[in-house]
Amino acid sequence: MLEDWADRSAGDGFMASYLRKLRGGVCLLTAMGCGLLLLAGSCVRAGAIDPSIIARYQQAMARLGPQVRAETGPLKDYLPAAGETGPVLKVTKDDDGKEIVLLSLQEAIMRGLANNLDIRVVSYTPEISYQEMVEAAAEFDYVIFGGASMTKTDEILSLAGLAGLRNDRRTQEGEVGIRQKTVTGANWSLTYGLDHERDRSTSATTPSWTPLVSLSVTQPLLRGGWSERNLASLRISRINRNTTLSQFRQQVELTVTQIITAYWQLVQTRREVEIQEALMEASLKTLQRIQDRMDLDATAVQIKQTEAAVEQRRAVLIQAENAVGDAQDTLGRLLADPIVNSLTDAEVIPTDKPAEIAVTINEMDQLVTALRYNPVLEQARLAIATADINVKVAENDKLPRLDFTATTEVQGRGRSFHGGRKRMESFDQTSWSLALTFEYPLGNRERESVHRQRRYERLRAITDLQNQVDQVSLIVRERIREVRTAFREISIQGVAVEAATAQLQALEDTERIRGALTPEFLQVKLSAQDTLAAAHRDLIRAIVTYNVAMVEVNQATGTVLEMSGVKVAVPIAQGAAPWPQPQASRP
Repeated sequence: MLEDWADRSAGDGFMASYLRKLRGGVCLLTAMGCGLLLLAGSCVRAGAIDPSIIARYQQAMARLGPQVRAETGPLKDYLPAAGETGPVLKVTKDDDGKEIVLLSLQEAIMRGLANNLDIRVVSYTPEISYQEMVEAAAEFDYVIFGGASMTKTDEILSLAGLAGLRNDRRTQEGEVGIRQKTVTGANWSLTYGLDHERDRSTSATTPSWTPLVSLSVTQPLLRGGWSERNLASLRISRINRNTTLSQFRQQVELTVTQIITAYWQLVQTRREVEIQEALMEASLKTLQRIQDRMDLDATAVQIKQTEAAVEQRRAVLIQAENAVGDAQDTLGRLLADPIVNSLTDAEVIPTDKPAEIAVTINEMDQLVTALRYNPVLEQARLAIATADINVKVAENDKLPRLDFTATTEVQGRGRSFHGGRKRMESFDQTSWSLALTFEYPLGNRERESVHRQRRYERLRAITDLQNQVDQVSLIVRERIREVRTAFREISIQGVAVEAATAQLQALEDTERIRGALTPEFLQVKLSAQDTLAAAHRDLIRAIVTYNVAMVEVNQATGTVLEMSGVKVAVPIAQGAAPWPQPQASRP
């Protein structure tokens, strides 16, 4: 009867029957494993998502991906596509057909935060570091494993006394199980196996079923053991994630500072063009007046003297107009907007005026704020935290290896599957083993050397933080002095403008009274015109320097994102708040 059953179970049909029995043992494995899973703990999480506004902004920028470019035109691969972020800026044309765009400072900041490519490039780094966190946490994931095999042996025995006997044996083996590395460094596995052997030798047919359940645990007691050592990689990856977020914030603050600086520099260059145009107009009026007096008392020397001044001022005007183009292209590159960028020809007219109001700055408060919020110092502190973990890991690695291994196995053997399983469940055939393994390299020079390296790296990180503190303090004090100096200069340059205006007005009054112009008087008048223009240029330069220095103080203290215009712009740029409609441009 057994032979008939074996014949019916041969081949693939038998293997399928065996696998069904193996699968039936999974229920037992699951029941035994549930308690162990609860005891070992759940999977280690990579870490929570930072809910801060800068983290949400970074995630929004990373989700946007590369900037969408235009699909038509000769510059289709280089121009940003319209309408990707925010409403399109309104463009009008003047009487000459030139495109004009009015742009406020807050609008420029919003456009830059939404489109700037420097920010987009850096926004991917925290996402990459987060995946590294997941990778580090995956070391403690549960792993399900299994396998099955089938072996057939058919041979004639030729040993003494066994001549003519046939060795006909078929064996099926399979196992399923689960294993995990825990945060203590222990590796445990729970396995359910099923072996079936059918011996159809010439003398007899003897089937046997052997189900078994085994549990194995290996726990490092010294080197490589316990959570401080085994969670080190995950903790370092979390620190790296925070470092990349700090670097992202640093880039955002740098970009906002650059946008504000470029905006005010565009204001300055456009004002310098206006000043130079006014100087040109005054020069041409002077030249025309001298030419009108050629029949009276004007000489060729006076005419050429004035013509030389006119052409010199025309050359300066050309340079000033070129500076406007450079400043606008710089702002356009930072904004990377479909309308305002470094490739379009639309003329950008800033609508905001730089501040001239005194700002009280407490130097000690600014230094304390910088020590707390400056991203460079934050990154230096995170580097020390990483070095601390590396030192502790190296200290653990110096220890001898002493591993404890415990194994237990319950099995049953019977002529049928159910018989073998009943014997296994009776725990009549239980075996176990306990073992300790020890290892220690004589001298332990390698690990001692690594430990010293990590200690020096920690000392270097601490020294680097101290160095960065000194540098940041220097920058903060310099920027504060620059703010104060620029504000004092504004007052002085304002007085200089008034004095130069009064001087030129007195010369013009004298000219009307005297009538005649001598070469010496003409030179004094042309020089007075230059002095007035230079005073106006110095005044606008001082005003712009004052405004730029104020934002640079915020950059040095790490509080650019707390500025009123920037604080409003960040949620808009990340899509958490609606965009305001662009203001209409005027020709």
